[in-house]
Order: sequence, then C-alpha cells, then structure tokens
Amino acid sequence: MQQWTGDSKNQIIFCGPSNRSVDLVARLVIDKLGSKAPPIVIMYGSAIEQLTYPIPGRASVSRRNIRDAKADTYLVENGVVLHNIIRQDGKPYAARLKELDKQISDDVSMIEEMDKSTRGPLKTTIEDIKEYKDIQSKATKEELPKYDVIFCTTSLVANPKVLKATKDRVYQLIIDESGMCSEPSTIVPIIATSAKQIVLIGDHKQLRPIITCKEAARLGLGTSLFERYSRNHLYKTMLKEQYRMHPKICEFPSKHFYDGELRTHPGVGTSPKLQMWPHTIDGHCPHVFCHIEGDEQTLTVKTEAGNEQSKFNDAEVKQVVINLFPNNHYL
Repeated sequence: MQQWTGDSKNQIIFCGPSNRSVDLVARLVIDKLGSKAPPIVIMYGSAIEQLTYPIPGRASVSRRNIRDAKADTYLVENGVVLHNIIRQDGKPYAARLKELDKQISDDVSMIEEMDKSTRGPLKTTIEDIKEYKDIQSKATKEELPKYDVIFCTTSLVANPKVLKATKDRVYQLIIDESGMCSEPSTIVPIIATSAKQIVLIGDHKQLRPIITCKEAARLGLGTSLFERYSRNHLYKTMLKEQYRMHPKICEFPSKHFYDGELRTHPGVGTSPKLQMWPHTIDGHCPHVFCHIEGDEQTLTVKTEAGNEQSKFNDAEVKQVVINLFPNNHYL
C-alpha cells in the first residue's frame, strides 16, 4: 500500500496494452500476496462488460475475438472485477442495475431467438438504456476511489469515468509491456492521470509496437516512448537475471542484444538433462534446429467461442518425438 505522501494522491494505476497482460499481474498479486494484498479492482471496457450484461443495439465483441476479450474467470471468482462489484448486494445502485439487467437481458434473448415479424414489443426503451448507462457511470465513479490499485488497459485510463473517479488521486502510474505500446498510447495515460511517479516496464528488443501503416512507421510511430528513454539511458534499470532459458540458449541473446549483461539464475538448467541429438562435447545440447518439410493441416475445433481452425503438422511432431525418443519402435 502507498505511504502517506502529504497530499491526496494515494492510488496506483497499473495498465498495459492488452487485458491479458494486465490480468496476469492482477492474478499474481492475488496469488502471491493473498490476504496481504492491497485493495485491487479490475476495470474492463464496455465491450467485455457487454458480454455479461448486453445492451440492445450496441456492438459486441465478435466470436473470433471473444476468447481474448472475455473477463478473466479467476479474477471474476475472486470478486475483483468492477462491473460485477457494482452489482453486489448492498452497493448503492445494485438493485436498480440488476432490475434493468433482467429487463434488458429478456429483450436481448427475444431479439436473438424470435423472428422480427413474430416477436412482441420490447420492454426496454431509449430512456431505460440512458438511465442504465447513467447508473453504471455513477456506480463506477463512486466505487473506483475505494481501491489502492486499479488494473486496466492503457486505452481505458483516459476513459472519462476513470479520470473523474481518480482525479488528483493517482500517485503512481505503471505501464507494463510499454516496449510494445505506441508512443501516443503511453503518453495519453501519463498526461491524463497527472501521476506523481511514472514507471515504464518492458523490453523493446523483444516486442515493439505493431504499426500496420507503413507511412506512420516510417515517421517513427514504431518507436515506443520506452525505447526512446532506453536509448538515452534516462532513469533506466535493467533486470539482468533471467529464469526462462537454459544458460546455453541465453548466451546468444545476451551477447548479441544485451551487451553480455543478461545472466541466468543458478537454478535454471539444473534439472535432469534430456539426451537429444545432436550432442555437444559435454554430451548435451539444449537446443536443436531441424529442417522439416511437411504439410500443414487444418482441423476444426469446437470451443466456447465457437468453431475455430487449429493448424498442425504431423511431420514436425514425429521429428520431435524421434529426437526425444530415438529408440521408440512405434514410429
């Protein structure tokens, strides 16, 4: 939790370019800190909220993107998702919100299930939807100030509801994966929150902003604010110890991208070694490059988001198995 700083700024906003990046950190806070965690809340955009609480006539997330867009189940179960919190019993606007939720849900079901020529009149009026949105806005603005840490995407930080609820309250703004955030998407939350302290976290040598417009990329939009600061060595701190790669694999990126500064934690690579071809002098090779020519196949897989296309290559699978288990006689 934030220490008293002598002014009213006492909240932290943790944001990132995607819901997934933010959800991951929120889950870690709950898992690692448990009961010692500060009060946190996750705020999703209206597109995700409308997956649970749809509004007639409003655009919804496409089935193709529903898996990436839906609220994190673990966070929902832990009761830290804002659009569910404002509907909890005892909250000032919960009763009316749930009443309108039921009415609107019935109308949405009628629209989806019945032919227009046979269905009856909808109960929900334009005035009802306006009231619904007004109540949501009021509930959000009254609820957000109660939390020490607010998790959301960089684009949502500048939402008027967030700005009004956190005005003059944000002490620290943390932008995760900022190496892949475009400069405008980083600058907007910095200016909007007037935070006293800004922390940018990322690695522009792994992922940079995805800019589809060639002219915009040529003019520099592909360079993040994080990268600009890194180039000038302004307030830069490098985390030099990694836990993900075997030391032998780490040698290459460390030498060619990180000036030899990237080190491997002593505990990495100490597990029993797989005997893989080809062997090095010491009898072990942590990585293998194999040339495989196979046909990519497509399989239709049924998921909660609908039918999706999954691609696979049998030749690649068989080669991996051969490398791992050279004495397997069933191949």
